[in-house]
Amino acid sequence: MTQLRKTRVQAVVAAPGFPDWITPGFGYIWLANGHGIEQIDPKTNKPRGDVATGTQPCEGLATGFGSLWTVNCPDMTLLRIDPASGKVTARVKLPGTANDGEGLIAVDSHAVWVPTSPFDQLSSELVRVDPSTKVAATIKLPVDSSGAAAGFGSVWVTGAFTGVVSRVDPTTNTVVATVKLGGSPRFIATGAGGVWTLNQADGSVYRIDPSTSKIAATVKTKIPGDGGCIAAALGRVWVTMPGTPFNEIDPEGNRIVGQWLGSGGDCITTGFGSVWLVNHDLKNVWRIRPRP
Repeated sequence: MTQLRKTRVQAVVAAPGFPDWITPGFGYIWLANGHGIEQIDPKTNKPRGDVATGTQPCEGLATGFGSLWTVNCPDMTLLRIDPASGKVTARVKLPGTANDGEGLIAVDSHAVWVPTSPFDQLSSELVRVDPSTKVAATIKLPVDSSGAAAGFGSVWVTGAFTGVVSRVDPTTNTVVATVKLGGSPRFIATGAGGVWTLNQADGSVYRIDPSTSKIAATVKTKIPGDGGCIAAALGRVWVTMPGTPFNEIDPEGNRIVGQWLGSGGDCITTGFGSVWLVNHDLKNVWRIRPRP
């Protein structure tokens, strides 16, 4: 990590609290910090204060329909936040419970998609919330389905316990394919020509071909553990795991082209021409320059 910091880290942004989920949107970087959402200005690489203070965001952050979205885990409500005022403009009560906060919500042109687990814990559901902030549908999924990503005309949801990814058609609210991966796929991203999952059990990364709904490649990153995150943009796939905080995969050859060990890591995103790495234990965010 010392070499990475010397050569490619553009800025270090202090993030006191519980820094975790991160996403770009509306000209800023948004960071869930345990007691609200911190707003970071990419022009100055400095925080501008918190929005939605007093909430406890989990299940990721997402943008769409002119708003910022997250789940408030204590009361299992989906929050719609106005990025201009920083105020919560709607709260949608969700059925069931969160997946220990270890999941991802997704937004596409149709709706906001939130994986939840019914109270019996025998299955999971993907909850569709329309822009009007009404629950429009619930789609039954395998138990422990928790990470959602939108792309290639579908919503893709990981099932960590069952080792599968469910492909959901947003026009019919039905599962149209089940991709058997093995391991414990939890975090997922779309982009860079595929659907990518981080498997916590063995630390591998699977690439799913959206044209066939089948595994196209397996990248043996060897970074097993709890937590972690994955992003696919800027011509690369970016993976983080505490202890191996920064991993760079070339999707052209499905191979690792950079891996750094050390303290830090836990969540990762891209935006404003950079990679943004959340270092949970260090309580900061690194802005990292991609390779030319």
